[in-house]
Amino acid sequence: MIQRNHGHIVNIASMSAYIPPPGIADYAASKAGLIAFHECLAQELQVHNAPKVRTSLAVLSFTKTPLFKGETNQSRFLMPLLHVDTVVDAIVEALDSGLSRTIFLPGIFRFFAGLVFVNKTFSEERQIGFKISFGEPPSP
Repeated sequence: MIQRNHGHIVNIASMSAYIPPPGIADYAASKAGLIAFHECLAQELQVHNAPKVRTSLAVLSFTKTPLFKGETNQSRFLMPLLHVDTVVDAIVEALDSGLSRTIFLPGIFRFFAGLVFVNKTFSEERQIGFKISFGEPPSP
């Protein structure tokens, strides 16, 4: 792809990467790692002067597949069970566009992801500020 400067890589992530529920730490961590890989890959492609190799990321809610058919305890309004055709249509649209994209399904997730990022950043800054302002306790 780099040699031809042409192609499109699609990564499938989960909202669990941003808001990890208890009981699936391994899954949530692997999806968070995939998002980091996706972001690094986009940077690597720039370094290798391959701007026409596109990268897209799909961040999904629960999707009705043979792997997951069940219901969840989540609000159907905020986190509906996605149909495979909806996911496929969004990915094909991204591929047809010829552009790199981040797809959030359902779309309201893009706001949740932003809020989680802002909240974590603010929280970390407050913790760092506390350590800098008050210092570490003296050693005994």
